[in-house]
Amino acid sequence: TLTKSTVEQTITHCCKTDVTILFKVNESHLNVRSFAKQKVKLATQLFSNTTASAIRRCYSLGYQVENAVETSDLFKLLNDWFDVFNSKLSTSNCIETTQPYGKQLELQRDILKQMSQIMSNRICGKTHRLPFQKGILINNASLDGLHAYCNEKYGIEYILTSRLNQDIVENFFGAMRAKGGQHDHPSPLQFKYRLRKHIVAKNTELLAGNGNVGEDNYDSWLNLNITPNGNKENEPDEGKWKGWSKEFEEFEIEIANNIAAEYIMDELTEDAMEYLAGYVVRKLRLSNESPQSGFS
Repeated sequence: TLTKSTVEQTITHCCKTDVTILFKVNESHLNVRSFAKQKVKLATQLFSNTTASAIRRCYSLGYQVENAVETSDLFKLLNDWFDVFNSKLSTSNCIETTQPYGKQLELQRDILKQMSQIMSNRICGKTHRLPFQKGILINNASLDGLHAYCNEKYGIEYILTSRLNQDIVENFFGAMRAKGGQHDHPSPLQFKYRLRKHIVAKNTELLAGNGNVGEDNYDSWLNLNITPNGNKENEPDEGKWKGWSKEFEEFEIEIANNIAAEYIMDELTEDAMEYLAGYVVRKLRLSNESPQSGFS
């Protein structure tokens, strides 16, 4: 039997240090109340590959975690299932599960099959399947059937599954209700006028800059240019850069000498530091300031 105690134990083990590998999940993900149960973000953060890896890592290091392997495998399957139903780009990438449905058809069908087998089982204490189980079973069968139908009749090779949802309709209904304040159940005539206002005001940002106003030529109190190709007159010369580099190296040596030689970082903290370092390096690679830089 899989329970939330596995995740609670993992959170306890990972939160003993300042830096953690399970940085997105906390107690609020396990004790969800009221309308927060409708938030998909909490579910995707909890049933993620990061959580699955953290559970398996704690178990491999010898920490006490109940049903670690089974829970980790389930979370990994849920993460892959989320990826299959949330593909957004038509171009292939290194992550097979995030590719459009049809480009990795054998793998994606296997994920749907495993998910359907799990959802076919009854939850402990329940005499019948819950609505979310029935919904997952219907979605799995519908997605594979839709791909087969579109491929046979129209020659469509793949489906961007992120577009197979009702979020757009729900957002539209929410916008219509919001325009009426407390009157969130408009009559047909009220809906007609609200829809007219929504269509007219939807693209008002395209009119920006065309107003009948004059340009403000006064100097601003603060003027800060943070663009990569900003004012080059304020950039330091090569000599200053070398001086700063030398001071930074001396500072690193001083910090290293002040750290106790017998200080040993535990495995979870070391994993978290490696994760953080990799995140920083990835951001530097993507930044416009160092497009040609290489990191190891």
